[in-house]
Amino acid sequence: MMMDLSRKLILIKIGGAAITNKSEFETLQLESITRIGTLLKKLIDANMYDLILVHGAGSFGHFQAKKYQINNGKGFPNLPDPVLEQNYRMGLASTRQSVSKLSNVILDSFIQFGIPVITVSTNCQSSTESMLDQVDVALRSGYIPVVHGDAVLTDVTGRGTILSGDTITIDLVEKYQLRVSHVIFFTGISSVYGVQKPSSIPTYLSTIHIDEDGGLHDTDIVPLPSAQGMEKSVDTTGGIVGKLAVAGKIVSRYHKPVFILGISKEETDSVYLDVLINQIPKIGTCLLPINQ
Repeated sequence: MMMDLSRKLILIKIGGAAITNKSEFETLQLESITRIGTLLKKLIDANMYDLILVHGAGSFGHFQAKKYQINNGKGFPNLPDPVLEQNYRMGLASTRQSVSKLSNVILDSFIQFGIPVITVSTNCQSSTESMLDQVDVALRSGYIPVVHGDAVLTDVTGRGTILSGDTITIDLVEKYQLRVSHVIFFTGISSVYGVQKPSSIPTYLSTIHIDEDGGLHDTDIVPLPSAQGMEKSVDTTGGIVGKLAVAGKIVSRYHKPVFILGISKEETDSVYLDVLINQIPKIGTCLLPINQ
C-alpha cells in the first residue's frame, strides 16, 4: 500500500552526544537509545506524522576520523606513497565500520519496539542525491528511513571526507520542505544556556528567535555551568553553537520550528510528546523565525 504523500512529517536528528559518551571510545548510552525508542513508538502510534531519522556518530567514528585525518582528505598524501595511501584507506574503512556498529545498535533497539526502521546508505558518495532518492522510496513504502553521517569517497584515488549528519539534515529539509512540520534535535544538553537582551544574566532559554540571516536574535550562548556534569572532553559551547547554526539555517530558510531536547529520566513521556506531536515547548529550547 502506498503511503499518503501529503501527510506532514517530522525530521528527527538524534545527536551523537545524546546516545553515546563522546569522551570514551565507542561507548553507548543505552538508556537514552531505549528512551528515544519508547518516545518514537508512541509518536508513531499517534498516527499523525511520517518520520525521518538522522543520527550522529558521537564516540563512534569520530576517533578514527580524527586519527587518520579523513575529513577533506587531509590525511591522504599529496604525492604518491603506497604505504600512506593504504594507511588512509584503512582509516576511512574503520571509520565507516565504527559508525555502522552504532547504527546497528540503534536499529536493533527500535525494531524491538516494533518500529519499521531501515537504513538508507550514503553509498560512499559525497553527494546526498542518491541517498535522498532512497529516503523517498522508503517513505513511499511505509518505512521509517534512518540516515547517518559517514566517511565517503570524493574521487577514485581513495581520498575521502566526512558527510555530516548536519549536512544531510539540511538537505532533507530542503527536499521535503512542503511536508516538514517541524524538526527535533535530541542533544546531550537539556536546553540551550545563554543570555538574552536586555538581561545580562545567563539562564536556560526556552525560546530563541532567529534572524533572517540565520543568526540568533539578541541572544548570546555561554558555556554551561561546570556543575551540570558534562564530560570534560566535550566542548559544550562549540558543540551547541554548531547545532544552532544548522538549526538557524532551517528556521530562516525554510521557516520550520526547531526544538532542541535532551534525554531526561525526570521528564515524563507525555511532556516529551507534547513537544513532538503538539509543538508545545514545555521542555528544551524552541527556535522560531523572528516574526513569530
